[in-house]
Amino acid sequence: SFRGAGINGLLAKPITREDLRHALHHHVWSGATSGGVRDDVAAVETNGDEPAPGENLVPVLSVERIDELRTNLPAATFVNLLEECLLDLDHRLPALRRSLATGSPGAIVAQAHAMVGMAASYGMARLETTLRAIMDAARDGDMQPLGREAIVRVEHDLALASAALRALIEKTVA
Repeated sequence: SFRGAGINGLLAKPITREDLRHALHHHVWSGATSGGVRDDVAAVETNGDEPAPGENLVPVLSVERIDELRTNLPAATFVNLLEECLLDLDHRLPALRRSLATGSPGAIVAQAHAMVGMAASYGMARLETTLRAIMDAARDGDMQPLGREAIVRVEHDLALASAALRALIEKTVA
């Protein structure tokens, strides 16, 4: 009856982040390109940037979220919203960079939170995951993972998402 209801796995408490990541990768992200999702979205999902073993397994884009946006929005609206989101993220990046440099947990959470909502709304899965990890570390007072590498990861993930989304915009406009 559980399988019939769509349950395809079980995670027991206490759950570790690694267990959760594995379950999400196995049951959610690995199947993201199946089930009628448009091939053009799946083709730019990772933008040719496959993670190395043990590296972040989160795809650059959430194929399902992008497909949902494209299905429910007129093409011009979809394109305009994506462009506005990418511009807004670019404008917010310096504030996140400054808050990480000062090491202020409250400022880090505030800046990352402002960006994570946009990343999630527009299907930037890897950027969303990176920003959530930064927020979690700052909330936990664990400043170690919030050094220079954190902003490098954010910049890298934003660049990948921007390139992938702009490729979709080109296909949408064409």
